[in-house]
Amino acid sequence: HIEGFKALGADVKVSHGYVRVKAEKLKGCYFGFSKCSVGATKTVLMAACLAEGRTILENVAQEPEVVDLINFLNSLGAEIKGAGTSRLEIVGVKELSGGEYRIIGDRIETGTYLLAGAITGGEVEVRDIDPKFLEIFLQKLQLAGQKVEIGKNSIRLKGQKPIKPLELSTAPFPGFATDLHPPISAFLTQAEGTSFIEETIFGSRFMYIQELIRLGANISTRER
Repeated sequence: HIEGFKALGADVKVSHGYVRVKAEKLKGCYFGFSKCSVGATKTVLMAACLAEGRTILENVAQEPEVVDLINFLNSLGAEIKGAGTSRLEIVGVKELSGGEYRIIGDRIETGTYLLAGAITGGEVEVRDIDPKFLEIFLQKLQLAGQKVEIGKNSIRLKGQKPIKPLELSTAPFPGFATDLHPPISAFLTQAEGTSFIEETIFGSRFMYIQELIRLGANISTRER
């Protein structure tokens, strides 16, 4: 976030836990993200929409939420090309207009509800969601022995016992979402066998582990 704002010409100061960003005018630039980040892609992208001139962003996140934000901004008058790729080109405009827009279904909330059905042995149907957003996640649920029915814009899950153990590694889209790592870990505490989860995106994601252990889960962690 900070390096992207600086590249656009903002004055950024960090002190005593505060980040202060100041700019009378932002100017287009070339900026490559050192690490693919959904949040940083969004903030720098939005700032570039009203910056003067052309901005090129490399190694951007390609998650559905980023594509949806781009579609929304373009509907308001922004000029952004490259949605769904690792490279975005933004031509700054003087202002954005109002508009009406329907956002996509949330894949993380969808996955959480489906896991709630799976861990309780219940049945859950989520509508108004594109199943393509969750292909790897749904494959993992099926490998864990769960019954998954995929519609055009809906997903239905019927919880099955026994739950089979899994091996998975988080990754940027279209890989397994890091935000679904904690809820699927809770689910896998009920599996018959040992599961392995590798976190490759957010190292502090494992902070929830101690709470599951407090509830009686048998979990161990190690750094590579």
